[in-house]
Amino acid sequence: METYENYIKGKQIYGSLAFWIDENIAEDWKPARNNMRLVEIFMLLSIIIALLGLVAMSTYYADEKSRDIAVRKVFGGTVDSEARRTIRDYMVLVGIACVIGIPIAVYAAQEYLKDFIYRLEGYWWIFVVAVLLSGVIAFASVIWQVLKAARTNPAVELKKE
Repeated sequence: METYENYIKGKQIYGSLAFWIDENIAEDWKPARNNMRLVEIFMLLSIIIALLGLVAMSTYYADEKSRDIAVRKVFGGTVDSEARRTIRDYMVLVGIACVIGIPIAVYAAQEYLKDFIYRLEGYWWIFVVAVLLSGVIAFASVIWQVLKAARTNPAVELKKE
């Protein structure tokens, strides 16, 4: 009874004093769960916004490179070689963005986790997965636009100017 009285000290008990400990723990963790739910929603929204940004950037990038692709095709380039070249250039930009973003993300994660009693060790793999996932998403968003630009007739593209 003494342990029980120490446990409920300062807590408001409504109704009966009989309750299950797991219900009490779930009630205590409710604000933390709500905060985590908000973080999950914002994470999902940021991924969707980033995907839309990648698609828009790849559309712009392919449109800007379409004249260069047409000129190279006139001089003997193939759809495959031009697509590879343009995708490689775009993926270099994504790699540079990851090189800039990873140290910032590591610093932010360390700042966030320093206030917790229990430390998480070995979470480096999350950043590797994030880089791989962003590479796959960037590749998928740019390949469609680049192949469309590479498959156009060079004469039609060069007449636009």
